[in-house]
Amino acid sequence: NLAIAQYNYLTKFTKDGLIVHNSRFDCEYERVGNYYFISQAMQDCLKRLSVIASSKGGNILILGQEGTGKEVFARTIHHLSDRSHKPFLAVNCSQLPNDLFEAEMFGYEKGAYTGAVNTKRGLLEECEGGVLFLDEIAELTKEAQSKLLTVLQSGTFRRMGTNREIKVDVRFIGATNREITKMVEREKANRRSKDPVIKDTFRSDLLNRFSWRILVPSLKQRPDEIVYLSEIFLNELAEGEQFILSDTAKNYLINREYPSNVRSLRDFLRCAIACAKDKKVAVITDKILLDAEAYVNVDTTQVSNDILIDDLSFDEQLRIFAKNLLINTMVQCNHNVKLAATKLGIAERTFYDYLKRYGIKH
Repeated sequence: NLAIAQYNYLTKFTKDGLIVHNSRFDCEYERVGNYYFISQAMQDCLKRLSVIASSKGGNILILGQEGTGKEVFARTIHHLSDRSHKPFLAVNCSQLPNDLFEAEMFGYEKGAYTGAVNTKRGLLEECEGGVLFLDEIAELTKEAQSKLLTVLQSGTFRRMGTNREIKVDVRFIGATNREITKMVEREKANRRSKDPVIKDTFRSDLLNRFSWRILVPSLKQRPDEIVYLSEIFLNELAEGEQFILSDTAKNYLINREYPSNVRSLRDFLRCAIACAKDKKVAVITDKILLDAEAYVNVDTTQVSNDILIDDLSFDEQLRIFAKNLLINTMVQCNHNVKLAATKLGIAERTFYDYLKRYGIKH
């Protein structure tokens, strides 16, 4: 077990930065910094990231579903670029209120407003020569988008409370899980309307300032990556202990759904480790994962009567209820299918059919 868990890195230098080849598993994959590019789809993306990183200019927009690793892509670009020795600052735009956007991004002079007792450098100055990562950029308000556009166009800005222009050399990387082209269409519709009322928009001229585009594949598009990521996460989350996935557990993980992609996988494995520790075992089987599933899913189905699930259809709600009923019954019966079927008052063959229909491993 200890031998399986050992890392055996073979390193090589490229003109774009350090890429580490890892032979821990039975596949070739690449690691840049602390990030892994395992599947063919992700290795193809790494090649594109290397091209983008080696370019001398142009802002980048990273698209992809929630939890796919958009910040990983941003940090990889920074790591492989000639800006790697300069700062990398990440900003979550959804957590930056409109009234604080200008102060945080541009900074302010002493006395610029009540409470500005000292001069403060903004993020743009702090990031001089480096990369500014604007996560969830589509959540910026219309006013904030306008102010950001000015910087991207001219490379200059003014601190609050002064007319002196400051020029900066910053490469911007934006990221979003939103359908940004639809947001642009809504913005165009607003401009054509005499009474613009459409919300949730994004400026087309701001979008056009991001000349490089790249899409992060969802975990569903790279299933061959699930097992290898799982073993990496087990090593990271186990706090010095060693856990191994059985073949049945690997199959379970490959067939499971992950609403938040890699983030969901990591969170699920954290729960699986807790279940394995509780049973004092080092090998994580599909039964351990089934136990973990009961903990992961329990909160999503316990909806009080005064809460309406407007975004779920009747069939979707029924599926969630049925799946969790089966899982919880299996856990209560210690994974004894015959006993679980008896408990629910259905035939054992029918119970097996339900397990297969809902993708539950037994």
